[in-house]
Parts: sequence; structure tokens; C-alpha cells
Amino acid sequence: MSKEQSGPGVIMSGIRRIGHGLKTSLAIVGFATASGLYMEYRKYYPMEEDNNKKKVLVIPFHHLQLIEKEKKSIRSQLSRFDVDTKDCPVQMEIKDLVDVLHHAASDPSIVALYGVFGHGSTLSQAGWADLEEVRNALRVIRESHRWHAEPNLQHKAQVIPGVENKPMYAYADTFASLGDPAYKEYYLALIFTHIHMQKTGELNLFGAMLQQFFLQGLLEQYGIALHINNNVCQDITRSHSKALLTSWLKQGCRDDVDLWKRIHQLGTFPAVTAYKAGLIDFLPWRNQKNTKSKVKPLDGTGNKESAIDDIKNKWALQETDFEQFKADTAVSLQAYAKQVAKKKQNEQDIFDQYGTQHPAIQSILAKIGMSSVDDGEPHPQKETIALLRVNKGIGNLTARKLVNSIC
Repeated sequence: MSKEQSGPGVIMSGIRRIGHGLKTSLAIVGFATASGLYMEYRKYYPMEEDNNKKKVLVIPFHHLQLIEKEKKSIRSQLSRFDVDTKDCPVQMEIKDLVDVLHHAASDPSIVALYGVFGHGSTLSQAGWADLEEVRNALRVIRESHRWHAEPNLQHKAQVIPGVENKPMYAYADTFASLGDPAYKEYYLALIFTHIHMQKTGELNLFGAMLQQFFLQGLLEQYGIALHINNNVCQDITRSHSKALLTSWLKQGCRDDVDLWKRIHQLGTFPAVTAYKAGLIDFLPWRNQKNTKSKVKPLDGTGNKESAIDDIKNKWALQETDFEQFKADTAVSLQAYAKQVAKKKQNEQDIFDQYGTQHPAIQSILAKIGMSSVDDGEPHPQKETIALLRVNKGIGNLTARKLVNSIC
């Protein structure tokens, strides 16, 4: 006969079996919970998988059309696709482009910027104030590796430890396009760290030009007649304007004033002359339009030392910083803008799903009239403002009709 176990032994054996079962159950529950959390994370952050890849952002300025407000049209719908054709300019709102550039400045996966210029008439349609906003956003990328202590009266730039600078390359087949007489493309390209142009190209420097006076056009739209007394101001003479321009150049630049006088007289610069004058940094001798023989920093993607050495040999450059161009792949402006918009939408979805459920947040939202919980009580409504745009002079009758239409 088998000897029966004593009472305490049976109890300990049962406890051990319960412990093993509980341990297994907790492991299964933990695995299921972790899997669910991971799937939820991948749902809201799908683009984090490529953050380890170093990318160069390619912006087609020669096809880019800056607009204040996007209007639904066939062209705007086609521009949403990741295509780069001359027949279909890429339309983008100015605020969206500025947001994308600011995001690229803080994105560690974007290690360089590459802009394409030349033979583009789309930028000529943008105003100088719009171009200034884009230029300031590009400056944020250029200065993303530095921080400036305020007040910085001595203009000392301090480098952020562990953050590398992001080289910016601008390439153009020419800066003398008939569609851009006011050199707006070159104005944007000046903020880039490197400007490349073909040897067959030219550079126009005729100064900034405006088609009409801003103040005069603004007043005419509201039916206001502008009268100026001609005896108050006297037109500036040619000699006076020349002396004034020379004095400005002498104050702002330390180079030879005679050089700037020659620049002012020439107007149009061949590629070699522009390179010798320091207006262009590099002159690639191959035509970059031919996809089989491209010579540009994008050929160095993937950390290929042979490609970088090949660029140096073909361009005969003594000193370059192509070693800093460590991009693994190139991403277009359209594709990157979609990623940024998707990430922002995911973050907003997370806030709407989890953030608004917190009691403290619900209390704050209730006080400002944005409570997400319908408790049946009336909440204060936010004031609304009606904006009317008047493009021509109107009378009292038309004004009353407009006011009555929105009341």
C-alpha cells in the first residue's frame, strides 16, 4: 500500500500548483497586454520605423507654387501625388510648407536638404513677404545645430553638443529664367550652404522688382483715391542712387567696392564669372538633367565613399564637406509632408481619445466652453467673427446687403 501524504504536504503541493498556474496566467495576460499596447503604438506612430534611416529632403522649388489658401481643383488634386512633372506644379500653402520645414529642422532623421531651382515660373507668382517666410523657415534648418543665448549682443554662436549641422544644397541649371526676372529663385537659394549651377547657365542680378505699388493697389480695391503732391518729393537722380547703393554695399560688405560696382554694371553673369565672383559655389561639368550621369550630392546617399570620391574628382574640388552628407535615402517634399500631417493627426487622435478623458482636463475644457462630456447643462459659446473680403469699391446699399446676408 502506498503511503498517503500528510496534511501539510498536500497543502504545500496545492499552493505550488496554484502558484505555477497563476504565474503562467500572469505571463499570458502580460504578453497579451504588451502586444495590445505595441499594436496601439504602431497604429499611431507608423513612421517611427524609418527614423533610424538618415534621409535628405528634396524640395522642387522650380515646380513649387506657393499659395495662401488651397482651392480644390484638378491641379491641386494631382499635386497631392508624389510626382515631379513640369506639367503639374506642386501646390502647397505657405503655412504648410513652413510647418514642414520647421519639423524637418527638429527631425533627427533629416540630415540634409536639397533644393532644385531653375527655369521655374511658379515662384515668380509668390510675393516677397511669402518668400521671406519660407526663407526664414529655411534659416531654421540651417541654424538647427546651434543655439543663441539671449541677449546675444556679441553674436556668438554656440553649437549644441551631439547635434550635427544639416548641409543645404541648392542646384539650378540657370538663374536667368525669363519667367523669373526678379531673381526670386536666387533669393531663396542664397540661404543654402552650397549653390550649384551648370556651366551653361547664367545668373541675373537686376535687383528686386515689383509690378505695382502695394499701397496703391490696396487703396484702389477699397475705392480710395490716392493723391500725392509732386512738390513734396523729388525723384532720386541716377548719380544719387548710384552713390547710395555703393555706400550700402560698402557698409554691409567688406569686399572691394569696385567689385560690387562691376556687379551692378554687368547684370547678367555667365556661370564661370559668377563662380569667380563668389556668387556660385560649385560648377558641375555634367548635365544633371540626364539621369544616367547625375553629378550631385544625392549620388552620395548610402555612405558610399566611392561615390563621394567620384564627385570630388569630377568637380576638381580641393575642399568639400560631402563627408557630412550621410543620407541613406531621399524623400520628396510631398511624401514628407504627408508623413508630418499623418503624425500630427495621430497625436491629435491620441489626445482626443485619452487626454480628454482625464478629470482635470475635462474640468479645464468645461471652464472654456469645450467640454467633451455632455452633462445636459448649457456651456458658454465662443464668439464668432465674420470676415468679408471686398475686392472693389461698394456703396451703402451693397454694404447693407452684405451685412444682412451674414446676420
